Amino acid sequence: MQRHHLTLTKSFVCAAVALGLFAASSANAAPKVYTVDHTMSSLTLSGSMTVLGVPLPLMAQAPGSLTTTYGAAGTSTITADVTATTIDIIGASILADDNTSAPGLWTPAPGSTAGSAPGSYGSAFTIFTPFDLPLATRAFGLTLSSGGTIALSGSGDFSTIPVIGTVSSGVTDLGGPLVPGPVPVPMVGLGGVSIDPAGMGSLTTVGLEEILTVPVDISIAFLVPAPPPAPLGTMIPITATLTGTIVAKTPVVPEPASMSMLLAAVGLCVPGRRSRPRK
Repeated sequence: MQRHHLTLTKSFVCAAVALGLFAASSANAAPKVYTVDHTMSSLTLSGSMTVLGVPLPLMAQAPGSLTTTYGAAGTSTITADVTATTIDIIGASILADDNTSAPGLWTPAPGSTAGSAPGSYGSAFTIFTPFDLPLATRAFGLTLSSGGTIALSGSGDFSTIPVIGTVSSGVTDLGGPLVPGPVPVPMVGLGGVSIDPAGMGSLTTVGLEEILTVPVDISIAFLVPAPPPAPLGTMIPITATLTGTIVAKTPVVPEPASMSMLLAAVGLCVPGRRSRPRK
């Protein structure tokens, strides 16, 4: 009876040691890097500006030119500290792909020069004649940060209210007869607001992949030269919104240190086979 009691006590102690090692290794785990899946990630651009008191909608230069995928080069990533109950998005580099909707070339060309070239988004405003103020956004990118931990629900959901989105790269070129000379507008630094004030992200495991899904609904604004008949030098704001979803993945791989400690603990807990003395 005493030997049975000692065996049970040893089992409980071993289990506690293994769980403690696992918890400690999880707490000290390195940040996870999730790679953006461009087949599941896209953002749509919309917007408007007001000219002479009339609101004008942002239009597509061609069907599909206002929706672009992100992450095709395989270098777009989101870095996050993750525990069983929290997530902290500590950085991201999310780059837009070139929009390949036909014709795949957007006006104006880089530097707001004549012609057209590939770009992330091809848009335009109609002031007097169709598309007489074209815009082409190129090399567009976003960064994300939550500024601290966010609670994860038991199912892996989390609020995106604390997650701030900021434009990390990109230029919007303006062209057409209404623009007084080349007007490339830098986009870096725009944003700095919650990526989706009402959104819920998720962190789930499917097979051997951990999948981070982040909804995006971010507003940005920038100034452009006002078209005639406004006085030369007058600037007016364009308000734009990006909506969609970014999906990023990372393999589920046990950390070597965690596995080593756990295997060692299990090895100590497995009773050896005693040899019976010969009679």
